[in-house]
Amino acid sequence: MVKTLDTPSRVTAELFEEVCTRIEQGRSLVSVCDDADMPFRRDVNRYLNEVEGASDRYTRACYERAEYLAELALTESNNPGTENGAVARDRLKVDTIKWFTAKVHPKKYGERIQTEDITEKPRTLVIVTPKLDGDKIA
Repeated sequence: MVKTLDTPSRVTAELFEEVCTRIEQGRSLVSVCDDADMPFRRDVNRYLNEVEGASDRYTRACYERAEYLAELALTESNNPGTENGAVARDRLKVDTIKWFTAKVHPKKYGERIQTEDITEKPRTLVIVTPKLDGDKIA
């Protein structure tokens, strides 16, 4: 959509909450700010830097977006298309969602990298025998 003179240039708390709501619905900040009724991206970024608590709210919105996209990937993978090329398109969509969620939330959606040593360590076997004194066991 094209921005007009009516495009908000100042971000209010209500407008910022609407930006976060749209992000939670799976959209990117770029996509949201392309809407005619939304502020420019630079204004949202300025709001994030200047208003206390805005960054935390935006972070929560991005987390919710990752949750939404992860569930969307599950839905897409369970409902494959039957038309020509639909399977490849759905696979690309799911792979893209998996990549994105792993990047924005690696602890939850990233591949697990094991950093501890899992090789088997040598064990020492200790054999205790009774002390022999001649032919008698002491």
